[in-house]
Amino acid sequence: MTSIQRKVGSVSGNAKSRWNGDLQTRVTDYLIDRDEHAFRSLQVETDQGTVTLTGLVRSYYEKQVAGSCVNVSGVLNLINNLTVPEWDEDASEFPFKL
Repeated sequence: MTSIQRKVGSVSGNAKSRWNGDLQTRVTDYLIDRDEHAFRSLQVETDQGTVTLTGLVRSYYEKQVAGSCVNVSGVLNLINNLTVPEWDEDASEFPFKL
């Protein structure tokens, strides 16, 4: 089981909830296949084909890779709210822990 957080809203067992859940699973699996470590703290929310990604990533490259989930079947729209923190060149460590 992955630690990528999943949010679908209330699950009522209707077709819309199942469709959102299936899409969320496909997107989450896609991200895990790309780099489980880099994307483990992301939140993936789905609503009728719109996928919203939130959380922290270490680089703009990781943000771009995560955004490529727009190619997953069923994704109609992507809201990429991923954040890349400022890098302090004098710091010896990354500014946050994933």
